[in-house]
Amino acid sequence: MLYSEKESYLVEFFQHMDKSEICLLPTDEDTVGIVASIQDPTQWTKWTDSSAKNNPPPDFYCDDLTLMMDVMRVDDHGHKVHGTIVNPAYQREHMLEKELKAAGVFETFPNVKRLFINAVTDLPTEEDHNYLFYLENFKRTVKKHIGHIPNYKKNHPGHKVIFFIYDESSAYVRKVGEELIINDKTALPAQIHFFTCDKAFVDVFKNSDIDYVIWCAPFKYMEVLEGNPTLPRAVVIRVKDLDVQTIYYDPDEMVSAEL
Repeated sequence: MLYSEKESYLVEFFQHMDKSEICLLPTDEDTVGIVASIQDPTQWTKWTDSSAKNNPPPDFYCDDLTLMMDVMRVDDHGHKVHGTIVNPAYQREHMLEKELKAAGVFETFPNVKRLFINAVTDLPTEEDHNYLFYLENFKRTVKKHIGHIPNYKKNHPGHKVIFFIYDESSAYVRKVGEELIINDKTALPAQIHFFTCDKAFVDVFKNSDIDYVIWCAPFKYMEVLEGNPTLPRAVVIRVKDLDVQTIYYDPDEMVSAEL
């Protein structure tokens, strides 16, 4: 099975993340406890995996801690074409998976359980990593799951709702100038896109019935000429107490850091 298509693998990625890579909003005992309930091996044994297709939602629940969690993927590839969602990256992943099966790789290595494919689409950057694709994908996915919250609460009354968002998008920047050549390298004057402060994204969930959002974004890397800018690899948000100054980003100014 493709690594990214099994919910427990995505959660496992977060479980192995160093605490220094995780930003807590707010940094209080309850939010720390949410992280511990998933990262601590002993506490994680109390959770039940109900992510199989024939199981009632959400994907995971813990009666001892009165928590439940739904896992979802978002990216900056998928977009609508004539009313149908098209995702070149996912299509390429499945094509490569079929090629490996046809070549007998899985028969040669029968113990392989997790297949991680870094699919290269060879599309121009603006078609492969697109801010508007990213935003619309986020809206579509998160709103769809928000619509299921009443059903989650019916199945697990009194449990707090956690949305685990596995964000496969690249890092983005806001252009503040034109491209230039420095030391034979193409550079772009730009400001970092602080994704968890982006008003368009935050507005999707801030007034919802979600209690916590775990926003796992492991692929937001960028190369800079000066300094060492870093973005958290995960942000844990207590939604009702989210107190950040949101930022409006003009989509026309946003470009992927993967130039």
